[in-house]
Order: sequence, then structure tokens, then C-alpha cells
Amino acid sequence: MYKDSNGQVANAITLKDRIKRDTAEFVGICKGLIADGVIVQDEVEFICNWMRAHPHLLDTWPMSVLIDRLGEILADGVVDQDEELDLLKLIGSITGGNPVGNVQSLSTDLPLTHPAPDISFNGTTFCVTGTFEFGSRSKVSEAIIQRGGIISPSVKRDTNVLVIGAIGSRDWKQSTFGTKIEKAISYQQKGINILIVSESHFTNFLAMGQ
Repeated sequence: MYKDSNGQVANAITLKDRIKRDTAEFVGICKGLIADGVIVQDEVEFICNWMRAHPHLLDTWPMSVLIDRLGEILADGVVDQDEELDLLKLIGSITGGNPVGNVQSLSTDLPLTHPAPDISFNGTTFCVTGTFEFGSRSKVSEAIIQRGGIISPSVKRDTNVLVIGAIGSRDWKQSTFGTKIEKAISYQQKGINILIVSESHFTNFLAMGQ
């Protein structure tokens, strides 16, 4: 139930009008925040604080979509580069903009491991990057953990497999998730066997539950 500034219960028409007005304001704020193609932690926290100050909107679109994603992103207190890219794309889809360029399938010049390797899950350490058709990275991570795999938030010496989401910029070297790919390549050049696989190859083995 919504009450006005005098503590009186507002009628349904007034509440509906306020929701419409505040939603338009929120979309405008989001457009402004992503206009430069970058969203930093202070801006993410600003969005969260704005939504908390407007609780009557939390069950309405687009706040209902953003609130869960923002909760995941801020769970560790840090907005990393992959999360920034995901959030830019999500807000871009909500506001009708596309601040990170044309979203396309990843090009075939990605430095994937050839031939495409078999993937086992039990005891294998995975790092995931990019945007997945399968779902959010947390959903991908949960699927890996359920099959006995281990999740690393970044590419390290003991990482076994880097999985690249199917949605992203063709120019991966300039994309925010490209840093993990370059780190994996750097380790490969030092003789450390880190497999780099596409989402489609990964999900084939995910379905088999190996």
C-alpha cells in the first residue's frame, strides 16, 4: 500500500501515475549512466540506493529485473569487468540503447583450444567469462559445482578450463572479458595447460554431466 507525504493512503490511480512517472525517471537515469559506455561501482551503488528509496517500484519492470542481478553483482562488494559488461548489456536492453556496440556471436578467431578437448567436471577448476546464452554466470557456475567442478573468479595458474560465453563483441581483445582470455593465453605460453573452450562446446559436455 502506498501513502502520500501526508501519510494518507493514495488511491490506485495516483499510485499508478507515480509508478509510471518514477519508472520513466529511472530509465532516464540509466540511459545517462551508460551513455559513456562505462558503468563503475559508484554508479551501480547509486542505482541500488535509488531503487531502495523507491520500494513501490521493486515489483515492477524494469526494477524487478535489475534488483536480483545487482544483488548478485554486489554480493562480494566488487564490480568486476565481466559484471560491468553484463550490466551494461542488461541496462542497454532495458533502455533501448546498446552502449557496448553490436552484440554478436563470438567470431571464430577466438583462441580456442584445438582440437576441442573433452571436458570432465569432477575436481576440475573452471573460470567463466563473457555473456552466456545458458544464463547468468552464477547459473553457469552452479551447474559446474553441481557436477563436482570448482569455480575460480579469475584465471590463475591452477585454472584448468576457461569457458567463454557465446554472446560478446567480435573484437574480443577490446572487450572487457578479453583480459581473462589474454591471461589464459599468457599462461599457455609459459607451458601451463589451460583449456579455452566455447560455450557451445562446454554445454555439450554439461548435458552429458561428465
